Amino acid sequence: MAMEAMTERRSRLLKERELARLRDVHGTRLVSLLSQGLRMPFSLDDFRLGISPPWTAFWSGRTEDTPGLVAAYIDRGTAIRLLSCMERSEIEKRGCLGILNNEYIGICEVSEINLVDLLSAADLTNESVAFYPADAEGAIIVDCYRSGAGEPYSVLVQGPDMTVSLRNCFRLK
Repeated sequence: MAMEAMTERRSRLLKERELARLRDVHGTRLVSLLSQGLRMPFSLDDFRLGISPPWTAFWSGRTEDTPGLVAAYIDRGTAIRLLSCMERSEIEKRGCLGILNNEYIGICEVSEINLVDLLSAADLTNESVAFYPADAEGAIIVDCYRSGAGEPYSVLVQGPDMTVSLRNCFRLK
């Protein structure tokens, strides 16, 4: 039992060191790109570590098979129309922001976000930028993946409240 506890502790410390190293190497650049894309002044210190996002987003191996509302591999104009529709919705624009599945950046609280700007942030970082509204269980995820053969953008919405309230936006795409 003592050996298992020591092994677990050692693994946890190694993971913490690796996350700190990744944050030191990549954190400032990624946060700068997020700031530029979202037109908001962030610093690396604004992103808190060790805090889980308020909603656990599920992303399957194939974007189009991911649960929720999914617009996979769309062009920039379609993504803008979709996010503009969401921007006009009743969804709270205050909440938390992060890069999906990126433990070394962490989560940042935002008081007012323009949902269309999530596209620019994803584009600049070439990552999946996730916004978690304060008043709803769920997430809006905007992904940019330039390595594939198709269009680079995907927009996903997960969470029971959000999929109901934003369903009409996905009908317009």
